[in-house]
Amino acid sequence: MKINIVCVGNMHDKNLAPLVDMYMKRINFYMPAQLTIIPDIATSKTMPKAQQCIKEGELILAKTTPADFIVLLDERGKEMTSNEFAQFIQKGYNTVAKPYFL
Repeated sequence: MKINIVCVGNMHDKNLAPLVDMYMKRINFYMPAQLTIIPDIATSKTMPKAQQCIKEGELILAKTTPADFIVLLDERGKEMTSNEFAQFIQKGYNTVAKPYFL
């Protein structure tokens, strides 16, 4: 199993980059992981918000395959502790799962 973290947006905050690097090193200790950053198109003034979301979704799905176990993280989603999230990932690893949205 390989974890591919797909993020929308840029990491302009120089304080964030070292934290992301540290997190990726920690994940890679347990299993292979990579970070894919999709450029943020939300700054486009000519495209309606709904169309921007659709475009971002298309870009995210282009980085996946039908066999991937997809987890969408959203600030309005279900909150989990680190242990709960680890168990959730383990369960997905052990079973064939469909996309799940938190």
